[in-house]
Amino acid sequence: MERLNETSTDNTSLAEHLSETNFYLGKYYLSLGDMDSAEALFKLTVANNAHNFVEHRYALLELALLGQQEDLAESDQQ
Repeated sequence: MERLNETSTDNTSLAEHLSETNFYLGKYYLSLGDMDSAEALFKLTVANNAHNFVEHRYALLELALLGQQEDLAESDQQ
């Protein structure tokens, strides 16, 4: 966090760094099978509105994939 504070000179820079951090934490939780935490972190990534960062676009993709998995799980239960 100290390094993040040192390298983030303004709010835009901080939002960009947080987007990256949230995305990769989301991927980590996804790899552990913790879908709820991963989804929350991907949503935070998107909420930072760092549109020019690849993590923003991939977070949208991950959310779409998680939504498809939920849809499949619901159809299997019916």
